[in-house]
Amino acid sequence: MEYSFEAIGVSNKETIMEIKKYLLPGFIHSMTIIIISIFLFQSVYEMLHTSTFMSIFFILLALLMYILYRYFLISLVNRYMQSMKGYMHTDNLVYHLSFDNEYLSVSIYEADIYTRIPYSNFVKIIETKNLYLMKTNAGNPIIITKQSLSNVSKEDWKNFLKKKCTNVKKINLMH
Repeated sequence: MEYSFEAIGVSNKETIMEIKKYLLPGFIHSMTIIIISIFLFQSVYEMLHTSTFMSIFFILLALLMYILYRYFLISLVNRYMQSMKGYMHTDNLVYHLSFDNEYLSVSIYEADIYTRIPYSNFVKIIETKNLYLMKTNAGNPIIITKQSLSNVSKEDWKNFLKKKCTNVKKINLMH
């Protein structure tokens, strides 16, 4: 079966903010939730069995962990934005995507950049509220606006991704 889809990719502060937690290595998000949960459970234990002071201490540790996590996410977004400004001299990058049978072709007309990415280079595909994120093995994100894929059914899109992106362990698409 021949495939050919066209889409628009956008990298700007709004889209990076929407995908920020997926730009981190997967274990960091999970580890942060586990550590915060442990601190909160310890706080409850301390409140019931030991002292209110220790309970407050563990609540503060959980809050500190959450603040550090949020700070790290915002720093990551700012680094992406600085990198984009440094290399592309813009903070709103729009690119044309063409999905064919062998490659994803990325065209950035303003910068006269054209590249082709083999589907085997993709390792993570995630759907958010407004976007699809396709992450390469080098960690580079391709951010696709959902509205630009309106001419493709969700089922055809998912089947295409499963067939072509063979190195992706799990395709996280909303139902």
